[in-house]
Amino acid sequence: MSQSTIFKGIAACPGVAVGPLWVIDRGGTHPPRVRVPESKVEEQIARVRAAIARSRESLEAIMHSLVETHGPAYGQLIEPQLLMYGDSLFVDGIERAIRERRLGAEWAVRETVDALKRPLLDADAPYFRERAEDVEQVGLQILRELAGEDDGLPPRDAEVIVVANVLSPADAAELRNSRVLAIATESGSATSHTAILARALGLPAVVAAKGVARRSEVGHTAIVDAIRGEVVVDPDPAECADAERRAERYQHFARALRAHQDAPVVTTDGHPVEILANVELAFEVERIAASGASGVGLFRTEFLYLNRRKPPSEEEQYAVYARTVEKLEGRPVVFRTFDLGADKMPRFDGLPRPSATFGRTGLRYSLTVPELFETQLRALVRASAHGPVRVMFPGVSGVDELREATERLRRVREELAREGVPLEEVPVGSMIEIPSAALRSHKLAESCDFFSVGTNDLIQHTLAVDRTDAGLTSLSSSLDPAVIELLQMTAASAKARGIPLSMCGDMAADPLALPVVLGLGFTQLSVPLGMIPMVQETIRRISMERCREVVRAAAACSSARAVREAVVEAFSAELGEIWREQGVVTD
Repeated sequence: MSQSTIFKGIAACPGVAVGPLWVIDRGGTHPPRVRVPESKVEEQIARVRAAIARSRESLEAIMHSLVETHGPAYGQLIEPQLLMYGDSLFVDGIERAIRERRLGAEWAVRETVDALKRPLLDADAPYFRERAEDVEQVGLQILRELAGEDDGLPPRDAEVIVVANVLSPADAAELRNSRVLAIATESGSATSHTAILARALGLPAVVAAKGVARRSEVGHTAIVDAIRGEVVVDPDPAECADAERRAERYQHFARALRAHQDAPVVTTDGHPVEILANVELAFEVERIAASGASGVGLFRTEFLYLNRRKPPSEEEQYAVYARTVEKLEGRPVVFRTFDLGADKMPRFDGLPRPSATFGRTGLRYSLTVPELFETQLRALVRASAHGPVRVMFPGVSGVDELREATERLRRVREELAREGVPLEEVPVGSMIEIPSAALRSHKLAESCDFFSVGTNDLIQHTLAVDRTDAGLTSLSSSLDPAVIELLQMTAASAKARGIPLSMCGDMAADPLALPVVLGLGFTQLSVPLGMIPMVQETIRRISMERCREVVRAAAACSSARAVREAVVEAFSAELGEIWREQGVVTD
């Protein structure tokens, strides 16, 4: 009987790895609770200041190295922690605990960190919980410096699976030149900084695997299955052998898919489908040409706005957008205007804050900060002189919001034209990711040039399920009949108006959902770069007519399970291999 333990989490970067564990024990959870006499107060404060200086110097070196290797956007992932070293609440809080309460340096750091974390952990929004992790990581780094400990990372030549309760962006960045096989953490989400860096490094990664670090021991064996979203600790020989076969098979499968990525993407009955790429950070644009994508269907601009005190200037944004357009060499790029709020919370001084949950987020927030919004629009319109640019608004909930946004874009174009700035036409799109937008899509279609469906948020809002909560994964399904009905409405509205229709959410890269997506009328898909070969191959194996038949069958289904069964029955012969390799089916 197997004695293995399985920890369920969120797959952040696909792949399968088997290897020995390297557990990063950050320690510092319960440092010595020592009070010092008055004569030792200044000595303890000097120790803390020296530890802070060494810790900050080390982090700055990592950030500079990361910027040189991957570009400034990746350096911004380190910046929130770096800013804390100059935060008076943090630094002064530690020194006050030593002076006023005579706490030893280690105890003062621990007490201050806990006090700052408490309100963040009590918040509902994932963004604030991730900021609590930043506070914890900085505190632990200072405690390591006080204790004279190293960072706990494995030697660069060690082929290990790194497991930790938290893994800071700096830690992840330090792994980029190592031989680490995979990453697993207890904390984080699919959109956390660690997950973003894991994808950039190409390492299989599972985050939010609660308890995995506490139950792991250095040298023991683990399986990180970032397809199924699980970590298996102390697997038996049969489980290891099976995982190794799947890892080898997955690598072979992925190589085979990449070998065909330049072939036409056409269904078996002759219907072409356009595949574009989702881009999270500017660094990824350099990989577009080699990916087989025909352009960028979703360029997320939020990375320019996060983890900084001042918003990016027009010139800073224009440089990024223009460089992106030029690198695409004539391929179109759809820039989504900043989608702030919820788990993407800016830290700007002197500006209103978006909502942590629902309410003032997406386009609704953009319209409340006109100077910020119009600065971005100016930069985007100016970038159109360098190649085909399209602008898309996120979180549209109704016609009035969309019309106000398009009117502001029109005014910006007129201002730039009067200034003699070179520019070209910029098509305007509306994201459909709120149920009200899908329900009123026939009216929205009258006020924009194209639709792009963001299924991640659409599913979350429709089914009332937090997509960052691994425990609710079973309740969130792109194949739920309610979701399919909203997608049908949107597709019908786009067709009636004669405007292009695309999908940029995870559903577009789900090999089980793809037959439904095509059958609904979506023939332009924007997916993560790493998923492009799999999506291409899936489309090449199926017929559009069969896809439409499945959608007709889905209309009579009363549950996501029933829709899934209909898809599996219809396409298991053509897609069974892909489903097994992606962990969609296990039989």
